[in-house]
Amino acid sequence: MHHLVRYVLLLLTLGLVACGAISSGGDSSKDPDTNPQKPVDPQELHYPNVDAEVFSVSCYRCHSHLFGVTRGGVALDSYAEASFNAARIYQAAIVEKRMPLGGMLTVRQYELLKAWLEAGAPAFEARVAPDALAD
Repeated sequence: MHHLVRYVLLLLTLGLVACGAISSGGDSSKDPDTNPQKPVDPQELHYPNVDAEVFSVSCYRCHSHLFGVTRGGVALDSYAEASFNAARIYQAAIVEKRMPLGGMLTVRQYELLKAWLEAGAPAFEARVAPDALAD
């Protein structure tokens, strides 16, 4: 009987940890999905980063030459096509929040994509002048 009680308590604890009711003690401010107020770093606003974190994870199944699917005539697996369709992407994913179909972007993906599009959909990482680092 004693073992059964310990087993039930262990299962309850594991269930609470899995649901997030008990913290593992980690700093949740480092997790962008639990800290949506954290601004996206300007150094992150470049196509390879957005492609890796947003497009390849959430969009390629419908918008990729690699997978042979370009729904709506939109492919996102090249910078040229993603930047050409930036206004359409902004409208569908940011304003209307209807993309991706059958799912949602995480808070981190949404904020990164929004910031990238609002920055003009830069191709490459912005360079910080050495003088700016001295501040």
